[in-house]
Amino acid sequence: MPLHDAATVLNRRRGPRIQSYTAEELSADPAFLHDLVRTYRDIFGAEPWNEWKVCPSCRTTYGRLEYETRGSNWCGRCGLGALVDYHAPEQVVERLYAELGMSHGSPFMFTAQPADPASVGRVLGFTWGFGLPMEQVVTHILRHYFTDLPERLARHAEARILHGLAACCPSGNATYISEVAVAEGARGSSMLFAQMLHAMAERQVANGYPTWVLWTSRKSRAYQLAALLGGAPLYHLDEDVKGDHRLLIAGDCAEFLAIREKYPAEKLVSYFVKTARDLKAAAK
Repeated sequence: MPLHDAATVLNRRRGPRIQSYTAEELSADPAFLHDLVRTYRDIFGAEPWNEWKVCPSCRTTYGRLEYETRGSNWCGRCGLGALVDYHAPEQVVERLYAELGMSHGSPFMFTAQPADPASVGRVLGFTWGFGLPMEQVVTHILRHYFTDLPERLARHAEARILHGLAACCPSGNATYISEVAVAEGARGSSMLFAQMLHAMAERQVANGYPTWVLWTSRKSRAYQLAALLGGAPLYHLDEDVKGDHRLLIAGDCAEFLAIREKYPAEKLVSYFVKTARDLKAAAK
């Protein structure tokens, strides 16, 4: 299957468009790429991530709201460093191109956009990532998110993750959802999230990477919705670092597609409500 679908997918009449992109198509539309990066920084600069500015000396992070109200560009903790962008635009672009350029795997990118291409705010949501053998996915996660852990804890986390993936990934191939987010205030955010992941699941099942993996936070909207769409925790970082809310969640693309087939757009909200109620009851 080619990396780019000729037509957009899962479009709803007068509703948002779900559009597939390749790195080449992003390069050909610098205005859209600028909007994408701005949306990315706005989302992760707010709650629950608060990744707007960071101190280069002590690595203390500041959310956008806190930064804009404190009246200083110097770190309030150590007082030594002038704050810098946590997600510098050029770094976001570099990582995006690197992940979409994994020609030996199965990279993907989908965005949610207004039905009218001329609308202000061209990016309502986005998801991108890639498919690789599960051992390579775990290596990628450790390289990017576990660098601050002592080696002993990192090795423990690696063993737990590999063991969990081996149980839920019989094909040995996994899809890593590097990013998935919906802009704050976007109408129908739950539906946009489900539509983008539906497009991802169809692509990755066809390409032979049926198990999806997402690194997120228990406080994030992405975690709540991914759990409602069949995802289950694979590894909690607070097993090793108390108070850290980040975790790895995994699921089956085919199971998610079955949910979407049974609960099309007009029934999906009722499914979310029912499943959330069932999960809450099971946790008691």
